[in-house]
Amino acid sequence: MDKKIKVGVIGTGPRGRYLYGLLIDNPNVEAYAVCDIDPAALEECRKMLKEKGVENVKFFSTDEEMYEFLDYVIEKKEG
Repeated sequence: MDKKIKVGVIGTGPRGRYLYGLLIDNPNVEAYAVCDIDPAALEECRKMLKEKGVENVKFFSTDEEMYEFLDYVIEKKEG
């Protein structure tokens, strides 16, 4: 694959972080953006990304801001 797929996650609680972590382990995927309304959840995701050696990820508090930058988005819905 010549170009990595830019992936973002909306909802960075435990399940969102887990799924995002699995995806970004794929060499064809670039962790590009993260969105959550909860600053504490964003911070936990930032820590997880740092542990994986991932840098230069964009962080957003609203999903509308990040859609224009991505090829694929994972969104965790309640329920």
